[in-house]
Amino acid sequence: MATRMITSVICSLACLLIIFFASTASADSYFKQQTYTGAMEMMGQTTPERYDTTETWVGKNSAYAALPENYAFLIKVDEGIGISINHNDSSYAEIPLDFDVLLAETIDDSENAEEAKDAIKQMMGSMEATCTPTDETKKIKDWNAKKYILEIKMRMMTMKSEIWATEDIDIDYNLYYLVSNAMMASFPGFEDLVSEFNKIKGIAVLTNGEIEMMGAKSTSANSLLEYKKSDPPAGIYEIPKGYKEITIPGMGH
Repeated sequence: MATRMITSVICSLACLLIIFFASTASADSYFKQQTYTGAMEMMGQTTPERYDTTETWVGKNSAYAALPENYAFLIKVDEGIGISINHNDSSYAEIPLDFDVLLAETIDDSENAEEAKDAIKQMMGSMEATCTPTDETKKIKDWNAKKYILEIKMRMMTMKSEIWATEDIDIDYNLYYLVSNAMMASFPGFEDLVSEFNKIKGIAVLTNGEIEMMGAKSTSANSLLEYKKSDPPAGIYEIPKGYKEITIPGMGH
């Protein structure tokens, strides 16, 4: 029971982190990114390498990411919710952005509830991030980029990324910081993480990373293929009409 509940919350947090790193933009900005995830062997199982393309629209108080395999994730900052959308079966599930609300909806009154809650908070509290700006610069496509080294450590997992970011893209950075802090502020320990993330000036146009989890290692890469400011498709920040609401396992209303 406790393991299932912890897994559900971790998946929710992972979705939020994906949006956080993708949504470095002001109102009505469009990103097209390609992500490479290397093969990983862990606990006798091998996950093959894969390439995915993600398209993200960011508005003033909302962000929408079209994810692989016909899934999407929508964030409504002003309403305090994230929405996981499955276009395959026309369904959606709401996930609170507030950590305490998320826990309240995920953890029931079972004897394992406090154990699960403590484990989640310990996991989040143990997360450490260090961002180191460098003096290295290079041109990536049409953008002048600067190199940053980002290291994230948490229980049973470490990540190290080489991030090339540019300030050539015209965005409202004050709005970006406001929105990103609103999404992360309620999570334990994220105040320190956000201060490290904010050392990266501009938009990440190329990221190469290494991850180690429970002794298994893998690599990843993310590149910005396209950026533009444009009017978003009509209704992009809303739940599609006719979609049915479902409950993510381990979460209830």
